[in-house]
Amino acid sequence: MRLIEFRPTGVVDVSYASIDPDRKRRLSESLMLFYTGVTRKADVILAQQKKNIDDRRKTLEAMRAQAHGLHKSLSAGDIEAIGRTMHEGWLLKKQLADSISNSAIDQIYEAAIEAGAVGGKIAGAGGGGFLLLYCCPECRQSVRARLSEFGMKELPFNLERDGTKVIFNVRR
Repeated sequence: MRLIEFRPTGVVDVSYASIDPDRKRRLSESLMLFYTGVTRKADVILAQQKKNIDDRRKTLEAMRAQAHGLHKSLSAGDIEAIGRTMHEGWLLKKQLADSISNSAIDQIYEAAIEAGAVGGKIAGAGGGGFLLLYCCPECRQSVRARLSEFGMKELPFNLERDGTKVIFNVRR
């Protein structure tokens, strides 16, 4: 788990949160990844976010504070903070641009929360793609069943020290 800070000077600072193997395993067991079935052009969403920077500065500052708070929580071993922070972050991220979410994504997210997820986020710029959810292991089956009503299937994944890697990709 890394905290990546982009400084105005162009310097990038990286801090690592040390998580013991048992907590990392519990964290992995609490995360679920679903493909929304929605593809989109990230550059359009990112351009709208960039245009809105000055008007959304307070939201961006709140998101930065969340990242720092979550880094501290993880370093202290509080993995449950991830779910809470993901939910709060999702509410903030939707304020950055109109196209980050839509009624279909909001409906799927709300269904996941009702089924037991604590929080989640659309990975990447928003507008579709992959939905990452945090829920207690006991709620996984109910979340999986509820999202299957939307035609969504869970994708297996693992936390990796070096970030995202596609290890198998079959295009049909």
